[in-house]
Amino acid sequence: MQSTTDERLYSLTAGHRLRQWRTGLTVAHPLARVSDVAREVGVTPSYISQIENTRCRCSRDLRARIAEALGVKVAEIVRESASV
Repeated sequence: MQSTTDERLYSLTAGHRLRQWRTGLTVAHPLARVSDVAREVGVTPSYISQIENTRCRCSRDLRARIAEALGVKVAEIVRESASV
């Protein structure tokens, strides 16, 4: 039960953290727009927006793909998300 609760928390807070990273990028950055992130990780822009706005959960696999696209480790997303 605890791991399920932790997974849900990590999923939701990772969405907030993704939005912070993406909106902190310069306009010229290749992942500055929702559509850019979506294309890079193979999902729709709507889905990325829903994740960022915590309307849906982000799977472990998708968090890994997003982290790879951003050039960070998944652990960084989880660890930094906890402080958001």
